[in-house]
Amino acid sequence: MNVFQKTPFRLLITAVLAAPILSLPACSEKKAELPTNSKDTESTYRTDTVMTRNLADDLRFTGKVSYDQRRVDQVFPVVSGNVLDVSATLGAHVQQGQALARVQSADVSGYLNDFNAAKSDFALAQRNANNTEQLYKTNFASQSDLIAAREGLVKAQSALNRTQQILKLYGASSSGTAKPVYEVKAPVSGFVVARNVNPNMQLRPDNSTPLFTISDLSRVWILFNIYETDISALRIGQQVDITALAYPDKKFSGTITNISNVVDADTRVLQARVELPNPGAS
Repeated sequence: MNVFQKTPFRLLITAVLAAPILSLPACSEKKAELPTNSKDTESTYRTDTVMTRNLADDLRFTGKVSYDQRRVDQVFPVVSGNVLDVSATLGAHVQQGQALARVQSADVSGYLNDFNAAKSDFALAQRNANNTEQLYKTNFASQSDLIAAREGLVKAQSALNRTQQILKLYGASSSGTAKPVYEVKAPVSGFVVARNVNPNMQLRPDNSTPLFTISDLSRVWILFNIYETDISALRIGQQVDITALAYPDKKFSGTITNISNVVDADTRVLQARVELPNPGAS
């Protein structure tokens, strides 16, 4: 089971501060009157063992679950065109290389035209090289003609390979039935935590908004603010207990892994972070 949801929610963070104290009986210079018999001793006085105890104090903070920013990938459009369909839904788990959406693109159409032209040039260069070689063997073509024909074939082959690689980069096929459609694919495996694309949208390659955000939720961040008055009481490595409204009967334990060094000028708080494993979300 995925303990934490795909979207952040509010939770309560408790930091326990322990201060050992020593419990000792009070002393006085005045001598106590001695009991007259054992019965008075049992009824009037009680003895106890000297011991140390922990005086616990709780600091409580309201926090939220966030994605591990080191495990987040954003998917941007690399071509312009019209979105045909979107197969990835918000919150869905996707595999690396899985198609998330399809875009009908004039860019891909241009790359297909370039490939087809390069394919025709290569076939022509290949025929020319073969014919020149036959003419050279019968002394109807010079050695320089043969060298030029072979160089033309190498150049045509290079151009064909380049256009094939471009088509592969944009997810288009180099077969004769290929359509000018670009597939948006997942760069990594994870959960779709943000989606900003719908069918019939027009895309531009210079769009600064990602189409999808994919996050590995096997570990999550717990973020909370520390007030200026509590800064001295917390430290990196300190244990905290975490509870959430979504799981009232469940308590999570973790340690503080980061405390910001900069105090917000307006709110006078520092942000702290706890990292937790998230079973079932890998």
